[in-house]
Amino acid sequence: MSKPQKRESLLFVNDNAALNQRYRSGLMRLAAAEGFAVQSDGLFTAGRINWRLLVGLIARPPLVVVSNLRANLVLLACWWVRGLVILNGLGRHRGRRSFRYVLVVLIRANRRKNLAVQSYADYRYLRRFADGARCHWVPGSGGTLKRIGSDAAIVLVQRDDKIALVAKSAVAGLAAMAAYAKSSLRLEIVGCRNAVAHLFKGCDVRSLGFLPADQILASGSLFLQPSGYGEGFPHSLADAIVSDMTLLISRREFLRYGLGRLGAKFTSIGQGWGIVVPSGLLKSAVAEGTVSARYLQLIDQKG
Repeated sequence: MSKPQKRESLLFVNDNAALNQRYRSGLMRLAAAEGFAVQSDGLFTAGRINWRLLVGLIARPPLVVVSNLRANLVLLACWWVRGLVILNGLGRHRGRRSFRYVLVVLIRANRRKNLAVQSYADYRYLRRFADGARCHWVPGSGGTLKRIGSDAAIVLVQRDDKIALVAKSAVAGLAAMAAYAKSSLRLEIVGCRNAVAHLFKGCDVRSLGFLPADQILASGSLFLQPSGYGEGFPHSLADAIVSDMTLLISRREFLRYGLGRLGAKFTSIGQGWGIVVPSGLLKSAVAEGTVSARYLQLIDQKG
């Protein structure tokens, strides 16, 4: 087998370098296999900006792949740098018109970058108001196969800084499922250090804390995807889909993530909620291999 043709350096930039390993490792491996000299760095260390990296971007701008909102904004301000911006989601800023205006202005100024938007709703907005030719919808960072549970329990994967924002939605989903199934199911919460039971009063809740990556879905057979934070396409949702886990999701989030356009069918259970059984088409669309190949294609189309 011939070696891949040697290509230029490709710098992965995130809020911190550890996030590249967590969410971009598949893409970095693929890029290296295609001949890129792959590097990884973070813009912030212990809350402080990485001036060494910023000076390098100014003096000798490399080809970049940038993720996470703070890092995205910094690299969009560096309009002369070529590469790919992966917009994970607008988070708490989704409803702020002034923020969206600034984001649109920055995207329009970046003629040397492609934009990969993970949320279908965000993609539709930015395609219309920013730059339709350089905005592309890519659903997520790529899911990988995980072991799932056989118990009739519902799994919720969250972080301490997000759990309070999505708790109201999660409780509504549990209530809808209980009414539909005519019995309440236990909620297994993964990923939170702090006590969270007070956010789910009246619910059967067990917090499992942090678990190894291959075990995050192993405590139940249904995956709960709440709303309230404004994520692009949650990594845990992609993992649940690829792992063939039944989803409990609101119609609003189903539409926001574009699942129907990826071959999913929404079965209503009432109160604005429904269940989704992943199809082969949906699983293929959000799998790590498919998503990483699409990102690499957009990198090759840099300005």
